This record gives sequence, structure tokens and C-alpha cells, in this order.
Amino acid sequence: MILLAVIILLQIGDAWTTYKAISSGKGKEANPLMADIMLHYGFEGMYVVKLLGCLFFVFVYHHFGQLFLVPPIAYYVWIVFNNYRVIRGK
Repeated sequence: MILLAVIILLQIGDAWTTYKAISSGKGKEANPLMADIMLHYGFEGMYVVKLLGCLFFVFVYHHFGQLFLVPPIAYYVWIVFNNYRVIRGK
């Protein structure tokens, strides 16, 4: 259950740091699909995708187990870290 909480917190962290990086003018959305969604629906579109992602990870957790959450956790740690670096200007 802890890894499920971690991946959900990372989804929130990704949304928050993406918002901060883009709204500060220091960053842009690197994922072309998400950039297109945000072009048409703004940050609200990103939040909907993040919510759907959280629901997907709950499904994965309940049907496959917590070990299947480890690779996306590592990936989203990297994303949030990079977003944070963009916000700080490094």
C-alpha cells in the first residue's frame, strides 16, 4: 500500500512541478501527447490525465501487485526531479 501512495504522490508532484515550471516560463511540457492535451484543454486537461493515471495505478496495484509500481515510481521520481531543476533554473 505504501508504494501505491508513493506513486499517487508522485503524480501530484509531477502535476505541481509541471504547472510551476510552465507558468514560470522556465519550462515546457516535454511529452508530445500531454503537450497537445494541454494545448487544447490547459492545465485542467493535465489534471484529468493525472487522475486517470492514478486510477490506472490503483488498478495495477490491485491486479498485479505492488512490485509492478516500482518502474513507474522510478520514472516519476526522475520526472519530478527534472521539473524541480527547471523551476530552480539549473
